[in-house]
Amino acid sequence: MAAQRGDGQGHVRVAELPSQHQNQLNTCFGYDIAGNLVQNGSIAYTYDAENRLVGTAGWTYTYDGDGKRVMKSNGSTGTLYWTGVGSDALAESSLTGTINEEYMFFNGQRVARVGHPSNLMHFYFADVLGSARATVSINGTDPATQATIDSLADYYPYGGEIPLISDPNNRCKFTGKERDAESGLDNFGARYNASTMGRFMTPDPIHIMKQKFLDPQQWNMYAYVRNNPLRFVDPTGKYLVNCGNGDKKCNKAADKFEKQREKDLKSKDLKVQDAAKAWGNRGEDNHVNVTFKPQAQVDADAHTAPGYTTQAFVRPGAGADHQPNIQAEFSESLGGSGLGQVIAHEGSHIEDDMSFLNSYNGATGKYNPGLNFTHFDTEFQAFEAGSGVKSYSEFQRGPKGYQQLEDYIYRAYPNADDLVFPPAVFPQ
Repeated sequence: MAAQRGDGQGHVRVAELPSQHQNQLNTCFGYDIAGNLVQNGSIAYTYDAENRLVGTAGWTYTYDGDGKRVMKSNGSTGTLYWTGVGSDALAESSLTGTINEEYMFFNGQRVARVGHPSNLMHFYFADVLGSARATVSINGTDPATQATIDSLADYYPYGGEIPLISDPNNRCKFTGKERDAESGLDNFGARYNASTMGRFMTPDPIHIMKQKFLDPQQWNMYAYVRNNPLRFVDPTGKYLVNCGNGDKKCNKAADKFEKQREKDLKSKDLKVQDAAKAWGNRGEDNHVNVTFKPQAQVDADAHTAPGYTTQAFVRPGAGADHQPNIQAEFSESLGGSGLGQVIAHEGSHIEDDMSFLNSYNGATGKYNPGLNFTHFDTEFQAFEAGSGVKSYSEFQRGPKGYQQLEDYIYRAYPNADDLVFPPAVFPQ
C-alpha cells in the first residue's frame, strides 16, 4: 500500500507494513469479521451493528438515525453536536447544553468559528484540499493591528499534521474534518480516517461498484482517495436542487425525490443502494444539479424520439477547471416506486459519469479511457439498477430478460455503441 512514512512525530511507518489478501494490516493489528480495525497495538476500538465507531480511549460516540455523530462523551464531560441539513455541526455544546462553539459556512466551506463565552471570531484559511492551514482571530475592529494567528500548520499527504502554532480549540484539520484528540482519528461521516496509517479504519461502506472492477486503485476497501491524496478529497457528497422559491411544483417534486431516494438507500439490492448514494444528500454542491419540470418540457429538453417518453435524464459535462458538472432533469409527475426506479436508473449513470470525470489527470491533461463506457454499457447497468426497485414492462428482471433488455436498448438508443464521453471533447 502507498502511505506516508514516519515523520518524527510518533506517526507509524506504514509504507512497508505487510497486509493480507483482504488489504488488512497483519502486524500488531486486529480486525473483526466485518473488516473493522478493532486493535492497533494496545489501542482498542469498539463498533456497533452498523460498523460505526462507538468507543475508544475511554470515550464513547453516539449517532442519530442518519448516521451523524451527535455526541461524544467521557463520563460527565463531552460534546453535543448540533447539525443542520448537512453533516457538519453548526454548533457544539457541553453535555448540559452550554454552547461552546458556533461555526459559519459559505458555499459549503467552513469559514469561521465563534468561541463562547468570549464571542471571539476565528477565521479559517484553507488550502486547495480544504485543510485548515491557519486560523486567525480579530479582537477588535481593526484587522491590521488586532489580528492574531491562533494556529498554523502544514500536512503530510495523508493528513499527518505538522503544527507550527497550535490551538487546542481548533479540531477541524485535514480536509476540514474534525480530528478527535483522544484517538487522532478524523471523522469523515461515513467512517473514520487514520492519518497515521494513511487509510480508513473500516472498509468502504459502498462495497463493490462496477467501476471498481476497472480501477485497481479502488480494490483496496480501506484506501483513502485511490491513494492519491494530493489531488483528491473524500467529502460527504451532496446535490443541489435548482427550483425557484416560488415554483411550488418543482419544490414539491424535489421533496418527493429526496424521500424516495432515502427509501432506495434502504433497499436490499446493492445496485439500488449504490445508485441512491451516488446522488449524495440534498443541500450542498457536489457538482450534481437536479431540477424538476413538466413532462412535456422534459421530453423537449431530452430531444425524445417519437413514440417514447423521457421521465428523466442526466447530462454530464465538465467546466473549464475540469470539475464535473452534471445536470439532471426529472418529470414533476413522477412519484412512488416509479420515481424510485428512475432515481436508481439515473443514479447509476451518475456513478459512471463521476468515475470518468474525476479521473482527469492535470499532469497529462487526459481522462482515464478505461472508465469511459458506451451508451449501451451504461444503460444496461442503469436498467438493472432500476429493476431492483420496480420491474420494467419492456423486459423481464434478471438474466432471463437480458436479451430483451439488449434489444430494447438498441431500439431506443441509436447511439448505443458510441462512447458517452467523445475523446475529441474529453482527451483520453
